[in-house]
Amino acid sequence: MITVEPLRPELDEAAARLISDAFLDDRAFVAIGPDDPKRRWASLLRLNRAALKVARRWGGPVHSAMEDGRLLATSVVFDEGRWPPPKRSLLYQLGFLLAGPGPVARGLPMTQLMEHRHLKAPHLYLEILAAHPLQQRRGAGGALLTRLIEEADRRGLPAYLETTKAENVPYYRGFAFEVMSDAPLPRDARMWFMQREPQQP
Repeated sequence: MITVEPLRPELDEAAARLISDAFLDDRAFVAIGPDDPKRRWASLLRLNRAALKVARRWGGPVHSAMEDGRLLATSVVFDEGRWPPPKRSLLYQLGFLLAGPGPVARGLPMTQLMEHRHLKAPHLYLEILAAHPLQQRRGAGGALLTRLIEEADRRGLPAYLETTKAENVPYYRGFAFEVMSDAPLPRDARMWFMQREPQQP
């Protein structure tokens, strides 16, 4: 049975590795990150370790989907009014500079695009939703997403996310998210910006 619970701090490293595995072949990060898969995964791991630290300090909640003591999936959410984190949070991201000048040059415009398109009204922001590649399609990600939208509905808030996988668009639509806009990324990748309005129980 899959259960959703706050991610225990001792599982942060496992969660960072899980997210890196899940996004290794993500079209946007393939376009932006190092071409070599091993270097790309190492860059992802540094980014995801940093993302969890930032979320622990300024965002939250961070949840896990567990089954028999195994971490299947994780989500990173920024609560109402907590996004963006303060500028000093960028210090956690300095490790990405090790990816090299090309990935940095390609990544900065994407970061600026995300900031420009980000929903301005109060909302819950799903920054990361990732299931381990060997555990996908088993409901772990859906359980985390359901936890988020139940909280958003309870509080009468929109939920907001970005995705860079075309196949995720109909998946999120199944949870009542709608595409607000989309934009091209380097090397023919693309990003979709999606929002879900609160619904009455």
